[in-house]
Amino acid sequence: AACGQPPDPPPSVVLIVLDTVRADHLSLYGYERDTTPRLARWAEQGTVFENAFSNAAWTLPGVGSIFTRLYPSQHGAGISGTSRMHDEVPTLAEELAAAGYETGAIANVSFLAPTFGLNRGFEHYDFDPANAERGTRRADISVDRALAWLSGRSDKPFFFMLHLFDAHHHYD
Repeated sequence: AACGQPPDPPPSVVLIVLDTVRADHLSLYGYERDTTPRLARWAEQGTVFENAFSNAAWTLPGVGSIFTRLYPSQHGAGISGTSRMHDEVPTLAEELAAAGYETGAIANVSFLAPTFGLNRGFEHYDFDPANAERGTRRADISVDRALAWLSGRSDKPFFFMLHLFDAHHHYD
C-alpha cells in the first residue's frame, strides 16, 4: 500500500518473422507502393523496429539469434550446416515463460523444426510444414492457426512468434 498502484500488467509480445522480405520494399517502412497496407495499419498499434539487422544469412541461425540475442557462433544453431542450438543457451521463450508469460509459436519451415532446439520455452509450438517438397506451409494456413491461438488467450501476458516463409517461393 505504501508503494502506490502496482505496475500495469506486462505487455504481450507478438513477433512476426517475414523470412526473406526486404524492408525497403514494404510500405510500412516508407516504400512508395502500398505493398503492406494491413501490416502498416497493425503496426500503428504497436512498436516497429526500424533498425534491425540479421546476424546470419539464413533462417536457422538468424532466428536462433533473435531468440537468444547471441551470435550464431555463441548459440550454435546452423553454424555447421543444420546444427542444433546449444542446450545450455537460454531462449527468449524460456525467459518469458519463467516470468509468467504464455508462449506460443507457429513455425512453417523445416529449418525451425523442434530438432534444432528453437522450440524450447514454447508451451505451444505448431510445426507442420504441409508441403514436404518445399519443407514449408503456406502463410494463409499459418496465419489462420496464429489467429486461432491468439483468440484463445486469457488476460495473462503472452509471447507469440509467427514465422512466414512464403517470400522464398513463387507467388501462387
